[in-house]
Amino acid sequence: MNFPKPDFHKPISLHIQIAEIIEKIIVDKEIPVGENLPPENTLCDSFGVNVHTLRKALALLVKKGYLFRRPKHGTVVVSAKPDTSIDISKRNGICLVICTGSVFKPFGSQIFNEMINGIEGCAREKSLNLLYRTLDESDKKLYLSGKENELAGLIVTGNNTPKHFKIIKKIGIPFVLIGDLYQKERVTEPVDIIATDDFGSSHLATKHLIGLGHKQIACFARDFSYPWGEDILDGYRQALKEAGLPYNKELVVQTGVPGVNPGYSAMQKFLEKGGNPGACAPDFTGLVCMDSSKIYFGIMKAFGEKNIRVPEDVSVVLDEHISDFTATTVDYREVGKATLDRLVEKLTGGADWKPQRLVIPGKLVPGSSSVKYIKGK
Repeated sequence: MNFPKPDFHKPISLHIQIAEIIEKIIVDKEIPVGENLPPENTLCDSFGVNVHTLRKALALLVKKGYLFRRPKHGTVVVSAKPDTSIDISKRNGICLVICTGSVFKPFGSQIFNEMINGIEGCAREKSLNLLYRTLDESDKKLYLSGKENELAGLIVTGNNTPKHFKIIKKIGIPFVLIGDLYQKERVTEPVDIIATDDFGSSHLATKHLIGLGHKQIACFARDFSYPWGEDILDGYRQALKEAGLPYNKELVVQTGVPGVNPGYSAMQKFLEKGGNPGACAPDFTGLVCMDSSKIYFGIMKAFGEKNIRVPEDVSVVLDEHISDFTATTVDYREVGKATLDRLVEKLTGGADWKPQRLVIPGKLVPGSSSVKYIKGK
């Protein structure tokens, strides 16, 4: 049998790639249940790896229930559809892994606290023991203090970078991600992700302002080049399109992450270009502000310096509750609960489990920052 070679340039470990290749061959029944895999030296030659890497790959498949290894008898395929379900009444530990780094600093965040409360409440209902660990950008592994055998699964949140993701996968414990990886494209591997609806939030916010009569609506966010940023921009565009309004790229501003106050500097430059109510184009009377907690205060400071009033001069919609502003909100307790529910379903679902990306929708809560547009006011 010819085995496809792993991609030596991929960031994914070779033993994981090899395990995935062999798993697909078994699932496709190219090697029937009851038959032996080729000898180790043959597999090493086929994959172009050493025996240590090959044995790590085979150990993963033994753990997943596909293979059984016996000294002097080789490696036999024992199942093409192994039962991977876990009895959580006996193995009831869940670890919440908080990925930290320069982009995400969760502690003290109201959103983060609500999410944790949702996870903890659901864990109590299901009689699960919750363990907490942090995984920083500088860490080379997740330290579980010898509790690996007590854990049924992991919930991974925070600054989920590809580096964190690689470390989590190597542990071999089932997991669910809260939020997409902090990278330019979505994860292509089959993995469970609980995400908030960035498209829906920006669509709701823009539609709300349009409904109040605003036609010149600016959209501010930190970065439109990531998948969630693309969703924000798509939601904004879709709302304009549905209302028959043109899309003006001059009204779309990416504030960027660097700097002490990116919202402030971005709005300053925007206003200097003419984006000032009553000034030359691009004029605007409405503002959709995404990534609110990170850029809102800077934007309001820039408004104050130009004597721009909210909502008298500009109606503003945020994507989280700050003061009594109009906002699109997500029930983050529900996000936490949905994540733990999803993990339990994954742990007890067995071989029929299909990983998915689930999106938690938001809603718009009207506040004092958005009013009906009156021409010439």
